Amino acid sequence: MKKNLGTMDRWLRALAALGMLACAALVPLPLAWRVALLGGSAVYLALSALAGTCVAYRLLGRSALGLELATKRDRRHARRHRHAIDAKKE
Repeated sequence: MKKNLGTMDRWLRALAALGMLACAALVPLPLAWRVALLGGSAVYLALSALAGTCVAYRLLGRSALGLELATKRDRRHARRHRHAIDAKKE
């Protein structure tokens, strides 16, 4: 799968996964609820951080990567803008 998560997004997901795992251990709920809600979410966040891809971003056509933009229109706009900046430097 093509990566669509930037470095900061990946770090935040990993930290959120650790926080959710800690909450799953400490929250006074039945074990089944803790595993299903907090544990499942934590596992998804950790796996998406490791893989560098997010299913929700993919379905929405989004990307959190710096210059890799999700839509053709955005890429065209970025190319034009980059050329304008390069022309000013010269």
